[in-house]
Amino acid sequence: MKFIQRRLGSEGVAAAYRLLEVMAESFRKNDNPDGTLRLAPPYTELWLADELGLIEDDGYGDYPSTKKLLQVLAIFNQVQFIAVSEKTENGSEYADDGTVKPCKVTWRTITVPGFVGMVDEYTARKVSKGLRSPD
Repeated sequence: MKFIQRRLGSEGVAAAYRLLEVMAESFRKNDNPDGTLRLAPPYTELWLADELGLIEDDGYGDYPSTKKLLQVLAIFNQVQFIAVSEKTENGSEYADDGTVKPCKVTWRTITVPGFVGMVDEYTARKVSKGLRSPD
């Protein structure tokens, strides 16, 4: 985290913790066994930038910044906080005449190494405290 803080400041550290929260939500909702988040609709890069609070401010207002997101993910990947990869699959797209034609689609995936172990440890601690104890 020190390297992330030096390179990205407090915004980067906050984004790292928020990414863990997003991954935990994804893990719980989708029963994601390997701790991987696939940036495919509806979970796009724009959505993730918004979730991580990576906001760009210009003369027209605030909006999620995919440029900042890519910079943050590059730093996270460099320090091995996450592993970023791309996966190409068969997909489809609409042609100009309105027909659907096959094409290749590439999605970015984000994996937090050891994430499943972190979730298991957190769950074990929560269960051992009992149902009524505060977090």
